[in-house]
Amino acid sequence: MDTTTVSKKTRDYLSKAEKDGRVFYVSNELPKSFIVCENGKVYVSQISPSTLLKRAEMKSL
Repeated sequence: MDTTTVSKKTRDYLSKAEKDGRVFYVSNELPKSFIVCENGKVYVSQISPSTLLKRAEMKSL
């Protein structure tokens, strides 16, 4: 989240998604990543992007 929210486009996208009610927080902990789904929902997670990638790769095996 630290590096991606630096971009104005990313901040604007997340702000609009939150106003539209499409943002869901998985935890109350400090966010480390966000996942944008095909249906437009955005999930904010405390799990690091590298951990999410590893989990996704494990699922595809």
